[in-house]
Amino acid sequence: MADKKIISLPEQQKILLEMLRFLDRICRKNKIKYSLINASLIGAIRHQGFVPWDDDIDVVLTKENYDKLKKILDKETGRYQTLKQGKGGERYGFLKLIDTHTQALEKNRPKFNPNYGIYIDITCYYPTSDGKKEQSKQFRKLKLLFSLYLRRKIFFKEEPLSKIILCLGKNACSKILGYNRINRRYNKLLNKYSDGKKYVISNWPVYGFENEIQLAKNTEEYIDVKFEGVTVMVFKEYDEILKTIYGDYMKMPPKNKRVPKHNITAWWRED
Repeated sequence: MADKKIISLPEQQKILLEMLRFLDRICRKNKIKYSLINASLIGAIRHQGFVPWDDDIDVVLTKENYDKLKKILDKETGRYQTLKQGKGGERYGFLKLIDTHTQALEKNRPKFNPNYGIYIDITCYYPTSDGKKEQSKQFRKLKLLFSLYLRRKIFFKEEPLSKIILCLGKNACSKILGYNRINRRYNKLLNKYSDGKKYVISNWPVYGFENEIQLAKNTEEYIDVKFEGVTVMVFKEYDEILKTIYGDYMKMPPKNKRVPKHNITAWWRED
């Protein structure tokens, strides 16, 4: 990697913006609704573009739109393609759209994947139970299975012993169960409440239980906003959604927290 030209964060953001243009064109052409989410949605509302230190883009769709988009993107053979999952590839419970002209390495990934590149995370809101008890149970199981997808690298100098042991145990369970078995259980659990009408749950459960459950009605309408000058879609009720996830999302974090979340090193492919 030492002799490769590293892509700076501002350059990564320019690449991500072109990827977002591509994704937006596909969605509008095929009448698919999507919304920016998480830090990307905060960026659109608070900064009218990227949160200055953000190093990826997050997009979310409802189940019907997600399934439709997945079928289209999985057939793409150009510069932007979905990361092929399973044997030899990264393991996630959602789609990653990759710029195949780039390669990338994340700090917490256990090994280098030659298919990895600068990416957009594409996640989904699934219907969930109307009852809080069932929601909580589903969330805990989803979070466990999700953690088994990701075989994390452990930084022994930085982590307490309890966290190292937990991570080693999860990595071992992941290897024993295998990707296919984890994937079947994960999808079965996500589709358990397919007839739910009132609430939805993310298939990327990285925050706490109360932060991940959204009212389904808040994901039904969309508006256009500007993101670095590009017209993109967001949920009309973005304020309610962001408050559920973050609380006061308009408040800037302390300076020591204004750092790239994924710590991505990216460079151009030679082939």
